[in-house]
Amino acid sequence: MAELQRWLGGILLGLIGLIGLYIGAHAADGGFAFFGLLLSVFSILMFFRFIAMVTEEPHS
Repeated sequence: MAELQRWLGGILLGLIGLIGLYIGAHAADGGFAFFGLLLSVFSILMFFRFIAMVTEEPHS
């Protein structure tokens, strides 16, 4: 069950990142452009966190 949650979380983060890039690219003003790029940066940082969680060694 944990693996399925990781996969679904990764897919959802990927979609959020793509939506953020779309919002940032098609923004009419600076606020929406900043929000879209911030959303995509957040998604990328969370991907790095997911990679760290998956590759770390189990405790004990």
